[in-house]
Amino acid sequence: MCEFRPTFEDRLDFSARHLARICELLGDFYGHTPSEAFVEEANSTFVDQTEPSLVSIKEQIIAASVAHYDESGVGVAGKLNWLHVSSTDYLTYYTIHHKRGREGMQAMGILPGFRGCAVHDHWKSYLVFKNIQPEFCNAHHHRELQFVVDQYKQIWAQEMAQLLLDRKDEVEASAQRLVSLPPVRLA
Repeated sequence: MCEFRPTFEDRLDFSARHLARICELLGDFYGHTPSEAFVEEANSTFVDQTEPSLVSIKEQIIAASVAHYDESGVGVAGKLNWLHVSSTDYLTYYTIHHKRGREGMQAMGILPGFRGCAVHDHWKSYLVFKNIQPEFCNAHHHRELQFVVDQYKQIWAQEMAQLLLDRKDEVEASAQRLVSLPPVRLA
């Protein structure tokens, strides 16, 4: 689910620039062009009716033993903002904030209460949360290794990337549905 609470100025800007286009688009899709008031009311109703789901998703992620965290730049009303993501195997929660770091992460309202294993990239802002058990994401490792292969033609990086993929396959193929290899195998 996505949580984005635009400011009053953003709402005015949105209405002025986009509402007529949304009505036109709906008219193209369905052969009937709704009024701008209808679209605004429908949007407001949607926000109100999804709020309980958002609260539940947030609570379930906070209670999870493992969750993934990331952020990506996104344009909102012509300005750079940050899409913050928190997810488990079955749930995903999004927020948009004007800050990428700790302020945006805290505003999401999940990391401050999360007590489990937080899988993320190596970005320092995550490490200020002392309540989490930080784990670094192998997808990020793999992407960085691919950069080294592409940019510097380093064979060791290609071999390390393959090792990551092989170990992932080994964990997934295990009979016990492991989330990690046993310590003896890791050694």
